[in-house]
Amino acid sequence: MSEIPLPESLENFLQAPPSLPPEADMQDLLLKQTSTFLHKPRSRLRWVVCLGVAASIILTMVTAYFAIRSGLVVPRPKKDLADRVVTPPPPKDEPKPQPAPEEPRPSAAAATINPLDLEWTAFDEGNDQKRVSLYFQAGDLYLEKQNDYESALRCYSQALTYCEAHELAFNPNDNWLVMALKRDHRKEK
Repeated sequence: MSEIPLPESLENFLQAPPSLPPEADMQDLLLKQTSTFLHKPRSRLRWVVCLGVAASIILTMVTAYFAIRSGLVVPRPKKDLADRVVTPPPPKDEPKPQPAPEEPRPSAAAATINPLDLEWTAFDEGNDQKRVSLYFQAGDLYLEKQNDYESALRCYSQALTYCEAHELAFNPNDNWLVMALKRDHRKEK
């Protein structure tokens, strides 16, 4: 093989390499230029924070489980829908009617009435007081039994549309949705 001759300056450099260390300024410049190409190590702080959040969630769940199991936290009983029937007070200028004989309490079969059937019955009802009562009952069933907020809102809105002014007063038996709708209905007027 034939050897290719090197240029004279390169040949001299290879024969006698420089023996002095590079200057400090040159080393700093070289470090800055090359460090931009290196990947920075990821922070472990992110993992520590994630583990802390996960541990606090698990601790909260375990605490709630043992609190419920030991009886420290007792779920509130739901109100019976039969107690929710609203009877408006009679107008002041009319004499009070004789009390009607006490109606029998609804049976378990009546408590499982379909709220949609009640809503349609209220729609067809000609008496506004009965219509309001049926709409409230249907809204309560939608809200408490089926967790159907949209249908409950529809029924409660219809009930408030047909109710009289004295029925817009807050009742302690009203649920949160009825109270909010009554408040908004008052603001509109």
